[in-house]
Amino acid sequence: MHVKCQGRQVQVTLNDALVSKANLDEHRAYIRDLTFSPDGRWLASASADQTIRLWDWEKGRSVATLRGHADEVWAVAFAPDGRSLFSTSKDGTVRSWNATAKA
Repeated sequence: MHVKCQGRQVQVTLNDALVSKANLDEHRAYIRDLTFSPDGRWLASASADQTIRLWDWEKGRSVATLRGHADEVWAVAFAPDGRSLFSTSKDGTVRSWNATAKA
């Protein structure tokens, strides 16, 4: 599987075939990083707008916005069990989030 993000447009391909396409336009700035949860249901996006969004990938909608960084969020990663999400920012911090508190 390959995930490509251009601006706020996300494309997922599998074996060179387009599987899914989504517009993550709830961010106010460009997306810097994306990661899927271990079970593949949730997508986390890190943005230059200082937020992380959790998306229900199957429904194509944002279910949570995580705020707390004081500058661009550079990267996000789920823990192997999918219960925690970690982020790093241009503000020099690394944060841990409860990924099970999704709406």
